[in-house]
Amino acid sequence: MDGQLGHPHEPVVPPDAPLVPVFAFGANVTALSVVRSFGRSRRAPVFLHAPKADLACRSRWYRPIPGSREGEPSARSLATFLEMSPVERAVLIPCSDHWVDAIAQLPESLASRFPVSLAPPETVRAFLDKGELSALLTRVGVPHPRTVVPTCAEDLERLPEEAYEHAFLKPRASQRFLDHYKVKALHVRGRADAAARFREVSSAGFQVLLQEYIPGPPTGHYFIDGFVDGGGAVRARFARRRLRMYPEDFGNSTLMRSVPLAEVAPAIADLDRLLVHTRYRGIFSAEVKLDVRDGLYKLLEVNVRPWWYLDFAESCGIPFCELYYRDALGLPLDGVNPTGHGPDGYDAGRLCAYPYFDFALYNSMRGRGVPWRPSLLSCAWSWIRARQPIFAWDDPMPALTNFSFLVRRFVRYHILPFGK
Repeated sequence: MDGQLGHPHEPVVPPDAPLVPVFAFGANVTALSVVRSFGRSRRAPVFLHAPKADLACRSRWYRPIPGSREGEPSARSLATFLEMSPVERAVLIPCSDHWVDAIAQLPESLASRFPVSLAPPETVRAFLDKGELSALLTRVGVPHPRTVVPTCAEDLERLPEEAYEHAFLKPRASQRFLDHYKVKALHVRGRADAAARFREVSSAGFQVLLQEYIPGPPTGHYFIDGFVDGGGAVRARFARRRLRMYPEDFGNSTLMRSVPLAEVAPAIADLDRLLVHTRYRGIFSAEVKLDVRDGLYKLLEVNVRPWWYLDFAESCGIPFCELYYRDALGLPLDGVNPTGHGPDGYDAGRLCAYPYFDFALYNSMRGRGVPWRPSLLSCAWSWIRARQPIFAWDDPMPALTNFSFLVRRFVRYHILPFGK
């Protein structure tokens, strides 16, 4: 990312601004959620570094960080940019794995000017690298899928054939792999196929591991989102259950429901031990899946930054962005969580849907003739009742822009070919 961030030629906020501004780094739905959170609350001016064509840049609250330029993030170029910035102070919030890695590595000399609420760099690396995460979970004794971290294809060839039953190759660094292959993981059909796939992805510069696929429906997936302050105290938790997902193997949630914390109490206990062990600080989002074979909740991964459905959690009553902001600045957090949102501090039983991917799921089921697929009418009814990550009445432009893009793409790939 050398040269990605340039020197802004004028102050981002007036010198008499009453609040420390926020610099958010990232793109897409996650960045949109963060921009909307600060914009709606007016708790602090928010500025975003993102590609100009990005969805988040269509928000009514979007303001660019002057002098920033597109490119790959790195701690070195980010530090250079911040050192030259005329802004006296700003809270930094990463909205992607690339950016959380870069921000976590910033020198201590910038900490007072550009505070963050993040875990120590070694903890961030352990959670971002799925190989290190597997070793960490083993040391702490947190249930997780059986995982093998090979160093070469020969390591896979030495495993017995039964090790590949319900197994897949998973990247150690998720975001770059997803950007390259457009999938989260790769299916394998036995030892020979796994070794061949390993050589293929290794030659492309990716590290992968072999992991057991936990059987069961999408409803076995739960997400435990939360916030840990600088003193190590868990200040907020939010639990949600996946109802539908797309793609159906290694996909994202298309429909989910907020649930009481008691529904995933064993998983929360395991996660708390992990957070204490790693001296965690900041926002987190952990994915677990109930293994029907032994009744254990298996931890699959932990995001160490804001996530796609942050806006849903905030709409249910958990002010994650305000907690992050106040903790980064060393401000008291007592009384930040509102009351009147149920015994867990949030509204349980609320829905969140991503209509585009949920409709893609419906179409894929229709093409295969799945008899138990939901009807289109029931899907549409759930979308109407649910919170959505892009559409918002008070900030409509991101949804309109996204809809326009989808229409143009549909015409290009499904209508125009028939006219040739």
